[in-house]
Amino acid sequence: MDGEELTEQETALYDRQIRVWGAGAQRRLSKSHVLVSGIKGTVAEFCKNIVLAGVGSVTLLDDRLVTTEAFNANFLILPDENAYVGKTVAEICCDSLKEFNPMVHVSIEKGDLSTFGVDFFEKFDVVVIGYSSRATKKAVNEKCRNLAKRVAFYTVDCRGSCGEIFVDLQNYKYTKKKLDETVECELTFSSFEEAVSVPWKPIPRRTAKLYFAMRVIELFEETEGRKPGECSLSDLPKVLKLKKELCEGNSISENHIPDSLLERLVSGNTEFPPACAIIGGILGQEVIKVISGKGEPLKNFFYFDAEDGKVFMPFTIFFKLLGFIKRYKESEKVDGKVVIITGSSSGIGEHLAYEYARRGAYLTLVARREDRLQVVADRCRKLGSPDVAVVRGDVSVIEDCKRFVQETISRFGRLDHLVNNVGIVEAKFFEDYSEISDVLPIVNTNFWGPVYATHFAIPHIKKTKGKIIAVASPAGWSGVPRMSIYAASKAAMINFYETLRIELHPEIGVTIVFPGLIENGNTNLDLLAEKQEWSQVVAIESAAVCAKAVVNGICRGKTFVAEPSWVRVLFWLSAICPELLISKPKRN
Repeated sequence: MDGEELTEQETALYDRQIRVWGAGAQRRLSKSHVLVSGIKGTVAEFCKNIVLAGVGSVTLLDDRLVTTEAFNANFLILPDENAYVGKTVAEICCDSLKEFNPMVHVSIEKGDLSTFGVDFFEKFDVVVIGYSSRATKKAVNEKCRNLAKRVAFYTVDCRGSCGEIFVDLQNYKYTKKKLDETVECELTFSSFEEAVSVPWKPIPRRTAKLYFAMRVIELFEETEGRKPGECSLSDLPKVLKLKKELCEGNSISENHIPDSLLERLVSGNTEFPPACAIIGGILGQEVIKVISGKGEPLKNFFYFDAEDGKVFMPFTIFFKLLGFIKRYKESEKVDGKVVIITGSSSGIGEHLAYEYARRGAYLTLVARREDRLQVVADRCRKLGSPDVAVVRGDVSVIEDCKRFVQETISRFGRLDHLVNNVGIVEAKFFEDYSEISDVLPIVNTNFWGPVYATHFAIPHIKKTKGKIIAVASPAGWSGVPRMSIYAASKAAMINFYETLRIELHPEIGVTIVFPGLIENGNTNLDLLAEKQEWSQVVAIESAAVCAKAVVNGICRGKTFVAEPSWVRVLFWLSAICPELLISKPKRN
């Protein structure tokens, strides 16, 4: 997998990762090829992680047609029926993953995984199977073992809040840190068939109960001719009977496999999104370690059970998880709804328009550059918006705000979402303003503009029980040199909409968005990079990826959307250790 050196483009894109694990490890990642089968929530999380890490290619295999159940935990599938009618899970996930990292080649393969010959698997370095039968796992694992080269083999299964990962690396050599030395190690792995066929009695008592429970469920599905996950509570009596037979045959107590655990597994047809994120994250980490050859790998099995720690779970986390599940299950569909987006001629606003258009929303696009708005509107129509209104307007002018709201109602008869996206920034130390009135355009556009638009929109949004979206900035709670007025305007915006959320609840929802460093957006990268050279240590995200995450968050009713994820870290740093973010700004 070493292959040729990293290209200049790869080196620039993966600069931060190279600093962590070295150019050699990144080179091996960039030349690796991964096959993924069975793409539900956990596997989707895994795919996202390895694509962002920069593997060479990912091949997806999942011929199931997309249904409404498919996007319960799989964030790669948009909750939009128009987008996935007649398409397979692999096709939809392929399109989504391509947007995460254009340097990674993502493709699909069709067919039954169990029917592929040994030669098919030779072109891959890693094979990951999700939600497959025991027979398929055994067969594919055996084919990988029969190859001349070593192919890392993984299976993953998440049922409700429980999950299992199996690893077979055959004979695997790796390095790890021991005190101040780097030592070479070697491990010999069992095949899947060997690992699930061992007698139960000699197995240490500390072994996770999930190991035994998963074997019972797998065998039940196999003997009953069921697909993975095709169990329900009505099957529990048969499952418990099989458990008793297996325990007696292996001369162990039935207490090894609690009935309550089996009950959760047979009824856990819907994945628990937080569990998906944890298990998918660990699986991604393990694959990256194995490809790079750095770090000690998992030894055959890994188990996770979210309910193990439920007694010790803080109430704040508990309620946050409940809200997380609720948002996933009740994601809003915006097809046929009416959305106003200010500042939609470029940057994040432009891509928010495209994202809403893909989901079938009617749009009113507002900006000062009408010619540019027409270009955006034309593309929105091609992407799926039934109708797009273009309104030239300046949000800092009260009459303009009143007019674009009225024109929207006149044309579409309703208003569901108001997206206050417009914003301007000027790079200037506060003491360098010779005329204090020079700050007014920034404040009028960034703060008063959204206030004006919101004032005129509220009566109409109340009728539809819609949403108001405020695109703010991390600068609103973390000062950025030479942007004092911009930061102040965004801080005012944040507090205004925080208060409005309370006043308007439950008739209107309010989502505040905190975009970080966005490529091709309205964020001035040169300015933000001055803050401890952030652009060297944090991810710069494309406006398209940011917009997709923002609209997903809006549709799920999130109160805050911070994108990319490092923005959330910045928030906590600014709250807990603000001194870490203070540095003397440079003057040009």
